Amino acid sequence: MLDEGLDELAARSHEGFPLRVAITVAVAVLCATLADWRQCFTWAALQTTSESIGWVMSRAQARGGPVMRRDRLGFLATLAFGCTSWMTLAGLMWVSPTSAGPVAAALLALSVIFFTQTNAYQSTLGFVVGGALPGIGMLVFLALGPNPHHIPRMPTLGLAVMALAFATDGVLRARQARRAFDQARDQLAASERAHRTLADNVSDIIALNTLDGRRLYLSPSARTTFGYDLEDIWNNNFATIHSEDARMVGREVAAMVERGDEVTLQYRMVHKDGRAIWVETNFSVAPGDGPDGPPMIVSVTRNIEARKALETELLEARRRAEDAAAAKSDFLANMTHELRTPLNAIIGFSEVLRRSP
Repeated sequence: MLDEGLDELAARSHEGFPLRVAITVAVAVLCATLADWRQCFTWAALQTTSESIGWVMSRAQARGGPVMRRDRLGFLATLAFGCTSWMTLAGLMWVSPTSAGPVAAALLALSVIFFTQTNAYQSTLGFVVGGALPGIGMLVFLALGPNPHHIPRMPTLGLAVMALAFATDGVLRARQARRAFDQARDQLAASERAHRTLADNVSDIIALNTLDGRRLYLSPSARTTFGYDLEDIWNNNFATIHSEDARMVGREVAAMVERGDEVTLQYRMVHKDGRAIWVETNFSVAPGDGPDGPPMIVSVTRNIEARKALETELLEARRRAEDAAAAKSDFLANMTHELRTPLNAIIGFSEVLRRSP
């Protein structure tokens, strides 16, 4: 199974195509001063052709579209050919008639190995095919190939093996760091998906703004509550607040930001159809991203129309009860007065009759 990390490597390779072609031409010109120029420019032509094929085979990865298996195989083949081609040029420099040739060969070989080492962060397979195998081939060439300058083989091979070992160790560390990074990224993505699913499906309206009023997030429930599309209220935080309440809300939020605490406000919002809706919003100041990040304002808004209607009903019921109690008091006072008047007369006449013989 092909390493899917090749897709990331292919995308970056696609972007670096012009620079690599320019480097190929420059290296061919420099090496032509140390070896047969016809061999150097033939190498440059083959290498440029390989790079061009690799550029074509990596277009899908660079565009982020679906990647076919043949695309990955084609890119892997051009990567292997290209790195082997650079090692072949190093071999040509090794047997060149000038004394500077072996130095150029060592620099080319190390450049290929450490260049592919950086690619291991995306793909271990890319390093093996593009770096390790060509590097081993170069070691075999140094051990068994011609040695016109009579350079001591053992120390040369030892240093080359050490360089390849260092590169391999770097690859292992890079892959370990990549696995840790991927794991942390996946955990972060899962956490973000969970929080976004929660925020996107609650009935309360959750918003995140910068201190200067720039909107960072607005939950889709705003569309259901206020009837507006999110784009209509995204760039204007106070556009849907009732004109009689907007100044109060702005003043209280500014004071809350200055204090650095939180505040809960009840005010009216204007629905798209023109009616006023009572809402309750909890505003709070949240720390920004990182130690130096600017703080942000988190607001959680809920529709309290039902609560306001209940409060209105309770107030009306209380008023009716108070009116009824007042009417009862008036009735009893009137009845007491009406009863007291005839009773006074009856009591008086009774007293007169009691005293009469």
